[in-house]
Amino acid sequence: MKKKPNGEPGTETVSGPGSAPEIKEEGPEPAEDKDGMAETKPSDIPDVTLSGEPEDPEKSRKATIVKNVATALLLLLLALAVAFVIYAWIKGYLSSKEALRDYIASFGAWGPVILTLIQTLQVIIPVLPALIGYAAGAVLFGWMGGFLINYIGISAGSIFAFWLAKRFGVALVRKFVSLEKYDKLVQWVNQKKSYTVILFLMILLPFAPDDFFCFFSGLSSMKPLRFIWIIILAKPWCILAYSLFFAHVIG
Repeated sequence: MKKKPNGEPGTETVSGPGSAPEIKEEGPEPAEDKDGMAETKPSDIPDVTLSGEPEDPEKSRKATIVKNVATALLLLLLALAVAFVIYAWIKGYLSSKEALRDYIASFGAWGPVILTLIQTLQVIIPVLPALIGYAAGAVLFGWMGGFLINYIGISAGSIFAFWLAKRFGVALVRKFVSLEKYDKLVQWVNQKKSYTVILFLMILLPFAPDDFFCFFSGLSSMKPLRFIWIIILAKPWCILAYSLFFAHVIG
């Protein structure tokens, strides 16, 4: 194992072949502005590199448990959703949009709650494409209802992914993201001047790997308040566009 300075005062990079990703950071905390958010500087997020240090077995065990629980919850919710659709089809509730909406309304708040939970979990376990949730929300609850359900669910999932990465570190992220993909994005991000701007664009733009960047941000020195504000401000626009599109084309 060989240590080399990474060019930033008070920090150093540890690298080694066949290693696991980890963030190395030291030094003073960045200055905060009057809104409680750290100033945006080229060094506001430290370099993220590969580390030759062995993975913590305890953290890896806990990360596996978290992943299994999240996967089980998502599969359960998806099973309920499939059973719900099959039952509606057998009973003839899928014969028209009006009949389906009346059927959904008969469940009260449970319909929106289930879709919200599915969208929350699909950020962490990307089994179900988010577009399916956008379409379902727009068709079942209208563009406004679908937008609110998806915005709340996906934002909650993004913040939860950030917290999981902060809490369990690289051991958890490696359960959800391949090491090859991680390394590739690490090298790309480390060439940019401001990670805050990169994250904002990844959350704002469609088809960007925003789910991964939620985990990745949790491994960085980014403070939770800044991450939450980025999600609140950047996340709604694509969801709103998709909700209007699906409500117009399908609904």
